Parts: sequence; C-alpha cells; structure tokens
Amino acid sequence: RAGLSELQQLKRDASAIEAAEKEVAEATQTLTKAQAKLRRLKNGGKATKPTASANGQSPADKRRRDEIRAWARAQGMAVSQVGSISKDVMDAWNNRDSKAAVPAQRQGR
Repeated sequence: RAGLSELQQLKRDASAIEAAEKEVAEATQTLTKAQAKLRRLKNGGKATKPTASANGQSPADKRRRDEIRAWARAQGMAVSQVGSISKDVMDAWNNRDSKAAVPAQRQGR
C-alpha cells in the first residue's frame, strides 16, 4: 500500500509539474509577443529580430531548448539543465506525436 500511495503521489506531482511547465510556456509565449510588439513600436513599426545573447543564440532558441527540456522531464526522461540536449531526447521530441516518442532512457534506470 505504501508503494501504491507513493506512486499515486508521484503521478500527482508529475501532473502538477507538467501543468506548471505548460503555464510557464504560455506566459513565455505571451511575453515574447509583447516584446516583439514593443520592438516594432520603438522601431517605427518595422519588424526587428530579437538580439542574440552573449553565446550567439537568440532568446527563441533558449525558449525552445527550455520547452524541450520541460517536455522531456514530464515524460520521465533524464535531461540536463544546461548544455546539449541528447540525441535520444531530441528524437523523442521530434517524434512526440507518434506512439514510439519516448525512448527507454528514463530517470532512475
């Protein structure tokens, strides 16, 4: 019974994390749109691209990597907070709508 209770709690926690990550992704998207609008207004109505960070990657690239990491964690996959995202995780992300999206790489295995 203790194991079942623990498993149920883990599932509730994973669901809460996934919901919070989705909320953050939506808020980030809203912020990105607002920032683009502000840039346009400051630039006299002309569209501009966001500036790159010190490492040469745009804020959109960082958001995409963060979204992939959040999705992978919600799937129970091991993924680092920073650095490169593994090929297994990227393959799963790219195939997330198919039944074979999540590889055997799981946390704790």
